Amino acid sequence: MEAVVNAAEVLAAAPQPGAADDACPEEGSSCQAASIPAVQALLDPMEDLSRKLEDILKTYGTADNAVHQQSVDREKMEEEAGRVVPVPKETGEDTGRFKHMKVGVLQQKVVRVQRERDQLRSEHQRGVLARSQLEGLCRELQKHNKTLKTTLNEIQTQIAQYSGRNNKLSQENKNLADKLESLMHQYEQREEVRVGGGGGVRAQEGEGVFA
Repeated sequence: MEAVVNAAEVLAAAPQPGAADDACPEEGSSCQAASIPAVQALLDPMEDLSRKLEDILKTYGTADNAVHQQSVDREKMEEEAGRVVPVPKETGEDTGRFKHMKVGVLQQKVVRVQRERDQLRSEHQRGVLARSQLEGLCRELQKHNKTLKTTLNEIQTQIAQYSGRNNKLSQENKNLADKLESLMHQYEQREEVRVGGGGGVRAQEGEGVFA
């Protein structure tokens, strides 16, 4: 069935949530916290659509085989109906009885053909119904696929924004660390100067006392 192929192609073409995870490799990061609920919300309908597809395939998956078997049986019946029945040499009562038997056989074949026709018609209706359901499922899948792509694009945009903010914060932290290190170095230098200057003053005071 062409519709089955289309449904399978749409399922295969659906974006995978791993694409968003690859862009946000750090476990427990804020971008993962933002992306996981959104992706999960999209995966739930996807599972429901997959179950619908499985149900349709289970219900109508054997329709093609049944139709093929009916076609083979019909060909066999047509072949049997087309065979030449030998005409007996007898005449009179035997000939009439033979004609009656031949008519009975043909009537049985007609009944069989009609029954097979009804079965084929039923299978055709089932096939039409299955195709209609699959086409509806394809439309749902395409709609969901479009929504999924849009949401994943939004998630990737958010991840890029989070990444930019993280890089900016990292640079600011580095600048603050450099400033703190510079201040500590200046403080140590001032302490060295203060301690060294205080010792010189005390030495001069001691020399004045002894003089």
